[in-house]
Amino acid sequence: MAEKNKTKEELLKEIKRLNKRIADLELGDNERKKTDALKESEAKYRLLVEMTRTGYLILDGQGRVVDANQEYVRLTGYAELCEILGRSVVEWTAEHAKVRNAEAVAQCAKDGHIFGFITEYADKNGRITFVEINAKVEGEGEALRIVSLCRDITERRKAETVRRDEQKRLRIILDTVGEPIFVKDNDHRIILANQAFYDMFGLDEKAVIGHTLAENVPENERQHFLAVDRGVLDTGVPDVREETLTVNGLTRIIITRKMRFIEQSGARFLVGSIHDITERRKAEDALRESEEQFKNVFTCSAIGMAIVSLEGRWVRVNSKVSSMLGYSQEELLLKTFQDITHPKDLDLDLSYVRQMISGEIQSYMLEKRYFHKNGAIVWVLLAVALVRDSGGTPLYFISQIENITERKKMEEELQGSKAFVEAIVENIPFMVFLKEAEGLRFVLFNRAGEELLGYDRKGLIGKSDLDFFPSEQASFFMAKDREVLDGEAGILDIPQESIQTAKKGERLLHTRKVCLRGADGTAKFLLGISEDITERKKTEEDLNNMKLQIVQSDKLATLGEIAAGMAHEINQPLGGIALVITYFRKLIEKNILSGDKLEAGIKDIEVSVQRMTKTIKHVRDYARQGSMKFTEVDLSETVDSALTLMGEQLRIHGIEVEKTIDPQLPQVMGDLHQIEQVWINFISNARDSMDEKQRQIKALALPMFDYHASLVISGTYQKGSDTVLVTFADNGMGLSEDDIKKIFEPFFTTKEVGKGTGLGLSISQGIIASHHGKIEVEGKKGEGVVFKVYFPVAHAA
Repeated sequence: MAEKNKTKEELLKEIKRLNKRIADLELGDNERKKTDALKESEAKYRLLVEMTRTGYLILDGQGRVVDANQEYVRLTGYAELCEILGRSVVEWTAEHAKVRNAEAVAQCAKDGHIFGFITEYADKNGRITFVEINAKVEGEGEALRIVSLCRDITERRKAETVRRDEQKRLRIILDTVGEPIFVKDNDHRIILANQAFYDMFGLDEKAVIGHTLAENVPENERQHFLAVDRGVLDTGVPDVREETLTVNGLTRIIITRKMRFIEQSGARFLVGSIHDITERRKAEDALRESEEQFKNVFTCSAIGMAIVSLEGRWVRVNSKVSSMLGYSQEELLLKTFQDITHPKDLDLDLSYVRQMISGEIQSYMLEKRYFHKNGAIVWVLLAVALVRDSGGTPLYFISQIENITERKKMEEELQGSKAFVEAIVENIPFMVFLKEAEGLRFVLFNRAGEELLGYDRKGLIGKSDLDFFPSEQASFFMAKDREVLDGEAGILDIPQESIQTAKKGERLLHTRKVCLRGADGTAKFLLGISEDITERKKTEEDLNNMKLQIVQSDKLATLGEIAAGMAHEINQPLGGIALVITYFRKLIEKNILSGDKLEAGIKDIEVSVQRMTKTIKHVRDYARQGSMKFTEVDLSETVDSALTLMGEQLRIHGIEVEKTIDPQLPQVMGDLHQIEQVWINFISNARDSMDEKQRQIKALALPMFDYHASLVISGTYQKGSDTVLVTFADNGMGLSEDDIKKIFEPFFTTKEVGKGTGLGLSISQGIIASHHGKIEVEGKKGEGVVFKVYFPVAHAA
């Protein structure tokens, strides 16, 4: 029984063990089912990740690749995932983007995420791929992971670049167009305008964009323009009309063109242009002729013009191209430009074509060679522009072709004539030198310069003025060089400068310096041409001395004529002194000479002595030889002084003098005695002319003829004119038209032989010219002469 029970207990234990085993087996089966389900889920997830066109990436905390899909592997430039596992993304990040990339990773770690970050990957061949990354941080510590979604945006970036280029082209085109162009939104606000539009209203972009500008025109025009705009926006019917536009108080006649443009979004815009025809109204015939010429530009252009397909086929050519290349227009239309281009020029030409089609350049210009039909080489200057449709698709090329074959031949001839030019420079009688702009060192010196300075030119080349001239003089020369090189004019004329030479001592030079600039506009060289004017200056000085002697001779001759007047001016005070002395003697004899009477007599004597002293000084000053000394001169005083010297002469000859000088006459800059000499010359000539007229009247024995010799002197000034006018008018013999033309020529005279040198008026003209004035002569034969002398007032001179 006990054995039976024991077996039963054992059976119960075994059942319990079996039940636990069954439970364990059931639990393991569930776990296996869960594992299988997880593996199936992971497989589906991996399939989904691999099928997406978005790169999937998981990084550890050190930025190393833990997992990635095949799309991401493609972005890195590698082929298999195993090639990038465990490696840092820095390895395939473009060199210039690594710092920015590291900063973005740090920011992501800090914020826990980053969105829209754009970086650049570079593959083993250097090809750049633009990648947009969205990333999120998961976990912490060693379990930290950065999960990223990466999208290839290279093509989008290229499209953005093309769009920016198109916008630049649009802006260039708009700003190149001479007519104002604008775009308004549905509320009449301007959202786009070209430079011509800003210029028309005198406003900048800030004051235009976002505004209607209706407030800038008069009320009636404002309402009109807004109504027309609204009509176009609401109906979509384009509007072209002639109307007036008032801007800044100036009314213009314009033609406006307006049309509606609707985007796919439904937004409405008004596009308009303004054509100012104000001036065109004044010259419509000329404009029609111009329009007709424009229509004929293609066929009648002075240079070759052609339309060429994208493949290079001639689509249309003008007669100039045909005659240039020797083909008929029909023959050319069967060819491409590649067929007749010189092989050495073809690659460059095609390279430019590809760059234009890709949008890298807008146009190009180059010199190239075509083959003439007869096989000859034709050099041309080719300018090409690409025409695109409204969507930016290239359509065809417009080419301008200028035959430069002769110019090329000329360039070759010019190259061959270099020796000829050098021979000219070498044999020109002036010193010619060339300095490089940076250090002002000589790079060229001709033989005349070598002979003038007395230095071997080989020793000059590569050195500066400081190596040959005294420091002060060299600094002066180099300062003038810098003035030329740094100045806008780029040229300087130095009428006179002193230079110390090795063999000829000090010489005077007239130097002209010119800045020679490179193609970029920067100063490259300084060209100098110097003429030795030492001998010429000596000759001019001798001539000036001779001129002074001639002037002095004329003065001395005049002094002889005014001797009678001088005697009169001295005899009168001498007579007064004699009367006072006689009076004193009588008073002494009568013993009645008192102190009062003695004092009064002495004062009379002093006045007479002062009068004689003044007269003698005046004559001495007039006769004194010397250079001109310019001061402010009262012209009324110069006339009075001349009349003082010549007054007795005029009285003796019975000539009445009428003087009317404006008391407000301003002063002029001049030499008092030189001006006085001119007046004496006029007075002397007037006296002789009126004497001759009186002699002829007496010779005709006409007692009934009533003639009164007169000289009228006047001085006038009109405010604001900055000019003083002094006139001397006589009623003497006058002058013929031929005499007036020759009156200022040296040695010309209308007087009898022996009565005039013919130098007086020539000298007078030179004196007035040195005072920056001028002399005019009027007169008729038998009716007298008027001399008009114009001076600049002192403040204007």
